Parts: sequence; C-alpha cells; structure tokens
Amino acid sequence: MSRMRSNQLSYRCVVRGVNLMGALDLAAADRQARGVRVRRFFRVIRAPDRILQPAQTIKHALQTLGSRWWDQIFRLPLWFGLGLSGRMAFSRGVCNPLGTTAPSGGVRWMKSFARYLVAAFVVLLAPVEAEEKVDRRHVELAVGSVHYQGRKWFADSESCWLLARDGRLNYVPLNEVTAYRQLSPTFRPYPMNELKKLLLEEFGKEFEVEANGQHLVIAPPGQARGCLTVIDSTSKSFQAFYNRRNIKLDRMETPLVTVVFPNQQQFLSYCNNDQLKRTNGLRGYYHPTSNRVALYLDSNNAQIPTSSAPVTSEASHYGTFRDTLAHETTHQLGFNMGLHSRFGDDPVWMIEGMAMLFEGDANRDAHQSNSHALQRVNRERFVWFLEYRAARRKKNSLEDFLASDYLFIDQTLDAYAEAWALTFFLSETRPAQLASYLKKLAKRTDSGACTPARRLTDFKSSFGRDILTLEVQYLKFMQELETDFGKTSPSRPRSVPPRPR
Repeated sequence: MSRMRSNQLSYRCVVRGVNLMGALDLAAADRQARGVRVRRFFRVIRAPDRILQPAQTIKHALQTLGSRWWDQIFRLPLWFGLGLSGRMAFSRGVCNPLGTTAPSGGVRWMKSFARYLVAAFVVLLAPVEAEEKVDRRHVELAVGSVHYQGRKWFADSESCWLLARDGRLNYVPLNEVTAYRQLSPTFRPYPMNELKKLLLEEFGKEFEVEANGQHLVIAPPGQARGCLTVIDSTSKSFQAFYNRRNIKLDRMETPLVTVVFPNQQQFLSYCNNDQLKRTNGLRGYYHPTSNRVALYLDSNNAQIPTSSAPVTSEASHYGTFRDTLAHETTHQLGFNMGLHSRFGDDPVWMIEGMAMLFEGDANRDAHQSNSHALQRVNRERFVWFLEYRAARRKKNSLEDFLASDYLFIDQTLDAYAEAWALTFFLSETRPAQLASYLKKLAKRTDSGACTPARRLTDFKSSFGRDILTLEVQYLKFMQELETDFGKTSPSRPRSVPPRPR
C-alpha cells in the first residue's frame, strides 16, 4: 500500500508538475509573488489538473508575465523538454496513473528522475529568486496637507523616497506621515501625451514640446526639435558605447525631460526653484531629484561655460551649447539606466568622466564604433590633460584623486581633464571591470557621503589593489595616444572659470 501511495505521489511530480501547460499556468499565477516560486510549484502540483488548451494557456501566461515575459519565452524549450521527459517515463511504465506497483528497478529510476526534476526546477527558478524585489505599488503618503504619490524608490526606518510618475524623487520623513493609501497595485509613469500637457501648463504657451522615444524637450518655439536631435544622437551613442563593452544598462522607467530656457534670467529663476546654488558661469545642469536637465540658449554660441551641478560640486567647464546638452543628457541617461545612484555619493571623477566621453559631435557619431581609440578621443580634454601631466600633476597622485573630490574645487579644469583621461583609459582597456565598478556603485543603498576609504575599497575591488601599477599603465596608455596624436591640437579655452564657492 505504501509503495502504491509513493508511486501516486511520484507520478504527480513527474507527469503533472513538469508538463508545458502546468508550467505556463504556474508562471502566470506567480507573477505577483516571484519570491515564492519554488513553494508555489509544490503547491500547484498537488492541485487538481487544470484543463486548458495550449494556445489559451500560452496567451494567458504571456499577458500576465509583464515586463519579464521574455525570461519565460527563453525558458519554454526547457519546460517543454522536462514535460516530454515526464510523459516518456509514464509511457515506459515507470509511472502509472492507476497507482499499480511498478518493477523495483523502475521505481528506483523513477525516484532518481523525480529528484533530478526537482533539482532542475530549483536551478531554473534560482535566477528569479535572486533578483532584487522591487515594490511596484503606486501609493500615496500624506504629510499634513501635502500628498506625495509614486512608488517606493528607497526606504529605511526613518525616511522614504517616492518615485513620481514624471520621474521626480520626493523625500518623505516617515515620522511625519499622517495618512497612507494604495492607489494601484502597479506603478505606471505618465504617458507622453499627458506629460506634454502638464509641462505646457507648468511653463506656459511661449514654449513648445517635442518628444521622441523616452525623451521629451520643452523649449522656445523652433528650438525643441534641434535639441531633440542632439539628445537622440547622444542617447544612441551612449547605449551603443556600453553595448560594445558588454555593460548591461537598465531600462528607463520614466520619460526624461529636458528644459531649455530662452535666456539666462529665466534659467537662474528656475535654479532657485530647484534650490540650486547659483555660481558664476553656470550654464546647465542635471538634477538627480527632479530628474531633469535644465540649460539656456545664448546668442553667442561659441565657447560658453557650463556646469553639471549639483552632482559635480558645481565645478564649471567649457564647451559649446551642443556639448553642454550632450554632457548633461549623458548624466541623465547614466542616472536612469543603472550606471549611477540618484541618492548615493558617487565619485565626481567617474560621473563627469563618463559624460565627457560623449562631448564633441564626432564622439556622438555611431559610426565611430569600430574606429581606432584615437578617433574617440575628446581632443580638448586630452590636450588639457597632457599639459596638466607635464606641468602640474603630482607623481603617484591617482590614489588621492580616487579618494577625494578636492581637485575639482582647487584645480577645476585639471580635474575634468584627469576624469576624462582615467575614464577613457578604463573604458578602452578594462570594460568588464568598469562595468562591475559602475554596478557596484549604482546598487549602493546607503545614502549620504562616502568616505575616502570606502571609495578606494570600491575601486580596488573591481580594478585590483595595486593602484601604483595601474597608474603606470594608465599614464603609459595616454603617452602612446600622445605619440599617435602628434602635435596637432585644438584651440585652448580662453580662460579658466572662477573657483566655485
């Protein structure tokens, strides 16, 4: 009798648990609770058979899988193979739906096969189990008369950051929350048309709005489309750059907004609304809290100063309006595609260095993908770095540069040049380690300032502990580029910007 009950249970595991329809039905039922897949599997295999037509089952499963549906598509061949193996075991008499006694050798094979299937399911489901769980609920928190809506972006015992539908991050102190309610089980950003209307209401009819893909530009009449062209080319080059280096980017969750003002006066007024400290030479910036890029047009489109405050300690540098727009767009992409943390304290050299890789029209050209490294050089930054290395750079100073941002305050343009040079060297020679380093920083959940020791530890964990040897290789790489580069160099910036205060 016990053998008969054992056969019945094994039959349920092998035949009922691994057929294609049951697996798809399991995937569909489990969308809302990915963390309990293995437990759900054992619960489902004990349930009565669910008689569904294959086409209906597949359609229903794909409709409920959401943004991870492609994972299940890639798993279908394995699901099907396991189901076919189970049915073959039944056809050979190893499993018997009537519960009659099977030959002793078949029983042993059946038990071994069942254990294999359970192990296969655990391995199959393990990657999903290991994924970071994201709370997708759309909620509302009230602090007195102020109501904040969005999904939880980050939270600890004292505070919470909510991601709003327009991409803005709102800080909510939990001890001041007076009411809570769930608006929807799934957070969804604003559709483009709805966000366009909201922006026109915010800035007025003297602006126009253009959109393409996930990017949206609000600018004076006749300017939005040209700005969008620069943004689009920057975005394509940005994604192609990291794809070539096998650096995986996250999908953008919300639309990315760029605000272009017609003059400096309106721009500075907007800076005040963003609670951004105004500095001489501030030309544009990306703000991690609002998730917007803001800059202004100028009748003089020659060499104009720009800044990437507040994430760069308001350190200014020089460039054309197109370079400014591309530079800040690169910041925006990096903070929205998993390269940087919007509430962390990422090193300035890394944030600015990644952005400067896309300054210059040639560096935003997708056709440069297979070119020599020299053709991807940011010429102005490169020339400045060569002068800095020859006249002002201290020996064995890389470790200090990695640990602190002081150089961006004391020697602004030198710091920008070194940031570009180091980032270019790492991206060209160590793309895998660079990807590991970027992901490590982006996944940090502790907010606030990062200590110099922590910065060095993060860097060494990806690039090795021997910083001096790395510095020798880095300077040798730049020297070889200088040899190829020759004596030709672009005109130098006309002046050094004032030190930020």
